[in-house]
Amino acid sequence: MGACSCPALFQRIVRCPPEDCGGPGGYEELLAVLRDPDHEDYEHLSEWAGKDFDSEKFDADKTDRMLRNIKSNLREPKGNWM
Repeated sequence: MGACSCPALFQRIVRCPPEDCGGPGGYEELLAVLRDPDHEDYEHLSEWAGKDFDSEKFDADKTDRMLRNIKSNLREPKGNWM
């Protein structure tokens, strides 16, 4: 297979944060709480995020396919627009 000029994933990626978790800092805090079942906020936040929430769950192959699909649907610009 030849070189690909489309976007691709090159490093390990984790799942994106749930909506309204408080930005990067809130996501870090959420992950810390979810790793500690003894934390006082564990029950509340694990229920809020979903009992099956797994920050490591990420389908890189599916994402690569989606990126390739986006690339195949892009058209080259027409004319001299620069």
